[in-house]
Amino acid sequence: MRAKSILSLTLFILSMTSADPANGAGTAPKIKVNCGQISGQADQNGTYGLFKPDVTVSYYGSPLTVTSYFYRTSTTKKSDTGQYITTFTNKAPSTRYFVSKVDLQHKVLEFGQPQTGYFKFVIEAVDTLKRKSSFTCIYKDYRYSTAIAPKYESGGSSSGISSRGFNQTACTFDGKQLYGLVYFTKYSFDADFKVYVSDYSFDSDLKVYLTDYSFDANSCGKWYATDYSFDADFKVYLTNYSFESDFKIYETDYSFDAGS
Repeated sequence: MRAKSILSLTLFILSMTSADPANGAGTAPKIKVNCGQISGQADQNGTYGLFKPDVTVSYYGSPLTVTSYFYRTSTTKKSDTGQYITTFTNKAPSTRYFVSKVDLQHKVLEFGQPQTGYFKFVIEAVDTLKRKSSFTCIYKDYRYSTAIAPKYESGGSSSGISSRGFNQTACTFDGKQLYGLVYFTKYSFDADFKVYVSDYSFDSDLKVYLTDYSFDANSCGKWYATDYSFDADFKVYLTNYSFESDFKIYETDYSFDAGS
């Protein structure tokens, strides 16, 4: 059984107000969430996605326990999720009503881990009387744009991350992912990248495997060629001259060799 991963999560309580309850011990806690978008960020360790929803919790009594679960795929079991548990520790009777505004920041897929296109976040709140409520944010067929990792003056950037251009650690060029659906354009001005195809793997920046199915193009160096530019994650112009390319690739016959 693999160890459960505890994801980094910062929880700030922006404000807490109390008011007289309308009646007795009230009801189960209520969670109001604006999921927002996952944004691409970067730090000295590489790139990551930032889930930053707007969360308000209203409840009777205290303490209150809030658990956040992060699912990387639709088939992930709850026992295998990354999770974080926090508790409002102030003690109060179940007849007292609270509203807490919470700024919840959740880092996902750190250190340049490839995106799966699927994210699910489940936030559960349990009050002192064991009453529970939850809210779910689901992102399907979704990929955020990866930010460019900062460059540090003291000996360059860590983890092999550069501030611009080709980034093998994060599998990006100028912050744009190098896997997924690709459209090969005839015009260099229409391309995201100008690419030179090398005959030798040792002379390339990236090994590329062309997949037969779009859903297989889900990790570094795996490309699925689409006939439609509007379907593409990125557009490539193939140049005959290596000196005018943004980077060089070598086409491999083996999927396991892609991305190296």
